[in-house]
Amino acid sequence: MTAFTRTFGGQVVSPTSVSYATYSPTTNLTLFWPFQDPASGNVLAWQNDIATGTPSLSVTFPDATLVSVGASALINNTGSQTLTILANDGLTTIGTVASGQQWYFYLVGNSNAAGQWRGVQFGAGTSSASAASLAGAGLTAVVTKLNQNLVIQPKVGNYSPVASDLATVLQSTGGSVVWTPGSAATFGNGWFVYVINDGSGTLTWTPSGGQLIDSAATKVFQPTESAVIFSDGANFWSLGYGRALASTVTAVSIPVTSTSFTLTSSQAAAQVQDYSGFLTGPTVVQYGTGPGFWFVRNNTTNAFTLTLEVNGADTGVVIPQGAFSIVRSNGSNMSIAFTATSGTVTSVATTSNLTGGPITTTGTLDLSSTGVTAASYGSVSAVPVLTVDVKGRITNATTAALGSSAAINKSAAAGIPDAGLMLQLDTNGLVPSVNGGVQTGDVVWSFATAKAGFVFGSGQSIGSATSGATQRANADTQNLYTLLWNNCSNTVCPVVGGRGATAAADFSANKALSVPDMRGTTVAGMDVINGSANAGRLSGALSSSSMGASNSNAGTSTATTSITSSGSTSGAIGVSVAGPLFGTATGSSLGLASPGAVVFATTVGDSVSVSGTLVGNTSGSLSVLVSGTGTSSGFNIVQSTMVMNPFIKL
Repeated sequence: MTAFTRTFGGQVVSPTSVSYATYSPTTNLTLFWPFQDPASGNVLAWQNDIATGTPSLSVTFPDATLVSVGASALINNTGSQTLTILANDGLTTIGTVASGQQWYFYLVGNSNAAGQWRGVQFGAGTSSASAASLAGAGLTAVVTKLNQNLVIQPKVGNYSPVASDLATVLQSTGGSVVWTPGSAATFGNGWFVYVINDGSGTLTWTPSGGQLIDSAATKVFQPTESAVIFSDGANFWSLGYGRALASTVTAVSIPVTSTSFTLTSSQAAAQVQDYSGFLTGPTVVQYGTGPGFWFVRNNTTNAFTLTLEVNGADTGVVIPQGAFSIVRSNGSNMSIAFTATSGTVTSVATTSNLTGGPITTTGTLDLSSTGVTAASYGSVSAVPVLTVDVKGRITNATTAALGSSAAINKSAAAGIPDAGLMLQLDTNGLVPSVNGGVQTGDVVWSFATAKAGFVFGSGQSIGSATSGATQRANADTQNLYTLLWNNCSNTVCPVVGGRGATAAADFSANKALSVPDMRGTTVAGMDVINGSANAGRLSGALSSSSMGASNSNAGTSTATTSITSSGSTSGAIGVSVAGPLFGTATGSSLGLASPGAVVFATTVGDSVSVSGTLVGNTSGSLSVLVSGTGTSSGFNIVQSTMVMNPFIKL
C-alpha cells in the first residue's frame, strides 16, 4: 500500500502495517513490508521480538523506496546474541541491537532502496541516539560507542589529496611520487590526513598556489617515514614527523648570495650542509636558537670569511674555505667541535730516528736522542767541530781553538781579525734557530740552471697553486710575493688583473705577480737608501728611489764628432808649414794681396804646407787656420761583464 496525506493537518499517513511480529531465526533474516505479502511471511511490524542463539546474524530491512519517510519499527532482541540491522542494500549498517536491548528505527530518507534510517535505543526509562548515525569521518560505531577509525587508502603514483580524504590514511606504495593537495583555504582549518610512505622512493608533498608546508615549498618523506599533515586554512603543517633510521641525516646545498642571512627551517634541519658561491664580503649565517649539530663544508671562493652564529648576540665561528667542520650550538653560542681538510689517518709509524710509534689512536712523537749535550759550542776564540749523520742531525759536537788544525785559521797579518762561529744545539742535536743566512728576496748569482728554494729573476710570474703563474704556482711563493708586492711598484712587479687592496688579498684571489726582470742588467745601489739624501750619482730612471728601477742601453754606440782646430804663425817670407799640400795652391804667390783666407779640405791627421810671397806686404806675417769635421767609429759603453743566472730567494 502507498501513503496518503491526512485531510486535516496535511500530515503524511504511513501505510497500514502489522502491529506485532516475532521471529527466532537461525540464519540471516530478510524482512518485507506487509503490503508486499511475501510468501515467507517475514514482514517488518511496528513491534518485533527477535530471539536467536546463533551468533553474527543480520536482519535486513525492506526497500525504503516503497514507503514514505516516517515508516518505523521497534526491534527488541530477546535472544542471547547481538543482531546487526542492515539497510536493504545488505551493506549499510543501520545499527546493532545487543541482547536485551530495544531499538526504535525510523526512515528519514527514501531516495534509494537502502534509505536513510535513524535509531533510538529504548531502555529502562532512557533512550540514546544510534552511534552509527553519529559516526563521521575517522569515526565508527561499536554498539553504542563512537570509536576512531583509520581507513587506509593505498596510492601507487602521483596523487592530489582532496577534502573527502579527511581523517584517512594516505599510503604511498609506489616509487618516487609527488602529491599535490588542493587548496588549504578550500580544505579549511582543521582538515587533516595521515601520510605514510610505504613505497620504494621519496614522497614529496608539494602545495600549489604558493602555499607552504612547515614554512617550506615542499616536504620530502623518505621510505618508512610518516606524519599527520593538517591545514590551518592558509598553509599545511606536519605533526609527529617520524623519520626513518636510514634517513635521519639529510643534506642541503646552500648557495651564498648575500653577506648576511638566516637559514630557513628546512636548511637548519639538514645536518649535512654544503656552502657554495663567490663571497662579496665577510659573510654571516644565523642558525637561530635551536640547539643542534651540523656537518659543514665551506666550498665558497674569494678572500672573505664565512661565520656561523646563533644570532647577533653570538660571536660565532669562522669556517675556513675548503674545510670540513663539525659545529654545535647550545642555543646561545656556536662552537667548532672538529675541523679537517680531507683524508683520514689511521696509523702513524716511526723510523729509527723517531720514538712513540706506531700510533693508531693517540700518542706522542719525539726525536730519538743523539747523545749530544745541549749547550752552546764555539766562541770568539774557538769554533765548533761537528759530526753529521745522513739525516742531517748532529751526532757529535766539540770545539777547537782558532788556529788549530781542526779550526778555521784567519790570518791577523792579512788584516782579518779572528772571529769564532757559535751554534746553539738542543738535546736532539738540532739547531733550533738560525740567525742570518739567505733570506726571502735575497739575490744569488750562480752558474746553476736551477736552485731549490729560489726562482729566476726573469720577469716571469709567481703565485698560488691556482694562480696560473708562468714560473712557479705554489703556496711557498707567498713570502716573496708579499715582499715584492710591498716594495716594488706595479711597473716593476705587475699583478695580473691589477693590484687589489693588499698582497694577502691578491694572493688569496689567485692573482699572479711578475718578479723583477734582471735579464742583461747589472745592479747598482739606490740613490736614496733608508731615507738618506739623494746621492745624485745616477740619472734618468736610475735616479728614482723606487726599488727595482732600471734603464736600457745598447752595448756599443757611434758619435758624430765636429773638430775645429785653429792656430797662426808669423815670420819672414818663405816661412813653411811642413807637410803635403792638399788642394791647388802652387807658385810663388798665393794671391793674398788683401786680407782673406784660403781654405783647404783635408782629413783628420793630414797636415797642410803653405809657402809663397805676401804680395804688397813684405813686412806682414802669415797666419794659417786649420779646421775639419768627421765621424768616429763605434766604441764600447759597457764595462767588461760576465753573465750568469740571477736567483731570488722565496
